[in-house]
Amino acid sequence: AKTAASVAKYAAKAAKLGAATVRIIGTSAARDALNAAELRAAIQQESGLPMEILSGEEEAEWVFRGVASDPKLARLPALVLDVGGGSTEFIVGENAVPRFCRSYALGTVRLLEQMQPADPPGLEALGRCRAVLREFLDRQVVPELEPALRRISTLPPCDLPIPSPHEDGHGGVASSLRLERVPSPHEVGRGLGRGVPSLQGR
Repeated sequence: AKTAASVAKYAAKAAKLGAATVRIIGTSAARDALNAAELRAAIQQESGLPMEILSGEEEAEWVFRGVASDPKLARLPALVLDVGGGSTEFIVGENAVPRFCRSYALGTVRLLEQMQPADPPGLEALGRCRAVLREFLDRQVVPELEPALRRISTLPPCDLPIPSPHEDGHGGVASSLRLERVPSPHEVGRGLGRGVPSLQGR
């Protein structure tokens, strides 16, 4: 009931602010909900709008379309990662066309629930987290992603900003990385800037 009321409040706010079209979209949490049908019915009753639940592949495709809506990026071959709370999407595409769209059950909330680190987490927890991520990428992502990366053309060099949190909790860009080519899935798994020959820190 609280979820439906909150969604209805946001939908009404969007309409009040002049949104031409208001759509209610559910992603990972809604896909996995045991009461998805009841949730849909409650939201429609409260808001008067139907809720669309995207499949993982649809979510990945929408992410890519959002990135490709930038004219500067539309024609570039790209590897796009969208990290959410319940899922992470990997998309490979070029010329604004997605060639590979996959959603994996790996997100910040899922990982937090699995790891259950202390607050604040220490170096041991960081090491365990990296090991879990590496194993997940090697076992589930790499076998599917690697062939897709091989099929796209070379990525032109570009600079990627690296956000760094400040003491006050707000993010800022501390530095950037020079991306000379599309990294392999194994390089992605090792992390940006650590043993990745395609990435040069600045």
